[in-house]
Amino acid sequence: MRIAITGKTGLLSTELQKIFPEIIVLDSYDYDITDPYLARKIMIKDPDVIIHAGAITDSNFVKTNPILTINTNIIGTDRKSTRLNSSHSQQSRMPSSA
Repeated sequence: MRIAITGKTGLLSTELQKIFPEIIVLDSYDYDITDPYLARKIMIKDPDVIIHAGAITDSNFVKTNPILTINTNIIGTDRKSTRLNSSHSQQSRMPSSA
């Protein structure tokens, strides 16, 4: 099973990389969550499961960059999940940090 995860430097992704070194890591430099073509770029990697754990979490950054945070954490996540779920070829999981 090919597993891909967003949020390369986050706690969940870091721990999963230790357990599953073959995991496909989707970092924000190559896979911008706000990119409307993100789903297409991810599908090229052909993962069986996608775990979306990427988000802006630094509270100081959030306070000074609210629009970027909303675009990334809310709009980007919705866009990714909508497009990937409509493909019917992938499973996508989004762990909650709330």
